[in-house]
Amino acid sequence: MPANTATQSHTLRAVIELRQRILSGELAGGTRLLEVAMAEELEISRTPVREAMSRLAEEGLLERSKGGGFLVRSSKPRAISIMRTTPKRG
Repeated sequence: MPANTATQSHTLRAVIELRQRILSGELAGGTRLLEVAMAEELEISRTPVREAMSRLAEEGLLERSKGGGFLVRSSKPRAISIMRTTPKRG
């Protein structure tokens, strides 16, 4: 697998994993996420973790910490709250 494709795959995996942990409450509001520790936990390099955290910050699930790293936002964006509470139809 080419390096760029592998990085994209790891980034997507990190986005999905972190989003799931945040929305499930496993990573509570105010939790500080550090790139190195999260990369070790997910067993991937720091670059995909950094990209995933930036994406989740854009989505409003994380915010950049003044001291470095990211914090899980205490209040989730309204659209995500609605997605979690709206029953699936089908």
